[in-house]
Amino acid sequence: PHVVWNVFSAPELSLDLRTKCFPVVGCVTYQGFFREVDARAEEQKRRASGDDVMVGGVSAYSTLGYLKDPILSSMFTSSDAWLVRTIIHELSHPALYVAGDTMFSESYATTVENEGMKRWLERYGTPELAAQDAAERQRNEQWQALSLNARGQLAQLYARNIPDAEKRQEKTKILDDLRTRATALRRRGLVRRRRRRAVRWRSTAVEGPEHHGQQDQQQQVPGREQSSHDHLLTGKGPGGALRLPCAGPFLKRGRPRGGPICTSSFRLPARLQEIDQGSSP
Repeated sequence: PHVVWNVFSAPELSLDLRTKCFPVVGCVTYQGFFREVDARAEEQKRRASGDDVMVGGVSAYSTLGYLKDPILSSMFTSSDAWLVRTIIHELSHPALYVAGDTMFSESYATTVENEGMKRWLERYGTPELAAQDAAERQRNEQWQALSLNARGQLAQLYARNIPDAEKRQEKTKILDDLRTRATALRRRGLVRRRRRRAVRWRSTAVEGPEHHGQQDQQQQVPGREQSSHDHLLTGKGPGGALRLPCAGPFLKRGRPRGGPICTSSFRLPARLQEIDQGSSP
């Protein structure tokens, strides 16, 4: 079950996702619908224009603190570890959200999710839950390694000065190889579909363009092997400081405690300590 269906699309020979702009949240790399039939209609419309398109179901979302977000029945369709991670992830969005910058906002939320889950397990977890979370992370990292590799191949292909027809042929080979490798991982039990916020989050990216944005966000998460050791989200910052892009306005509810609406840095460990002590923005 899903509460929202998101439509992702990109030009046929591009890694750049199409964007849609809305009040409050700015421009995002997807368009959401509460009814699947409406999402499918948008999918067909975009396919007719020549785009690669994917529709992804969403089991949870955040209203950025403007409304009280309930625990939805769709959030109970996966493991207990996934449920805890989802709650931490979605609770991070009201604390800090950059309008118009999906990559940063999701990368930030994933960083909080990873650190928050670590702290939650230390305080409330069990050995069984910790093992479950570690196994799921391993499966996800296996998939990320595969899809990042395919993304790199596609980026090199699209940059080549060759006819589009030849690019299409090579693209098909790359995606077919990705499908084959992903299937092999599934059979070995290393990959499991995780029903999570579609802008990040499902291994069905093989079927459409979602992996373009997903892998960009994963590369922005500190601690990942694919990330530069001196790069923390949008810039280098000692002591866990996040460099925030001031070009896009912050939502007022999302500003750091005591800080301006648009700031040049925000210390993640300090904010996590506030969350740990029960304070709110």
